[in-house]
Amino acid sequence: DYLDGFSAGAEKMSSLYLTDCSLLLSSSDSSNRSSPPGDKPSRWKEGWEDGQDLIFNLLVAQRLQACMVPVPTVDPP
Repeated sequence: DYLDGFSAGAEKMSSLYLTDCSLLLSSSDSSNRSSPPGDKPSRWKEGWEDGQDLIFNLLVAQRLQACMVPVPTVDPP
């Protein structure tokens, strides 16, 4: 049950589309999470939430790389 829920939650979260750097920094998985189907057992729902958490954090980490700015060079004194 858990792995079925995990894969379903991961698949659902993989469609998240956030690329704006300020939104990525202020976003949280709870604000982007969708609720699991109500007819599923609690173990399935736990997997759903864990799958969504993992994919959300991976997507944010991957997309934040594009937000990095170059470090300015400093001339020696």
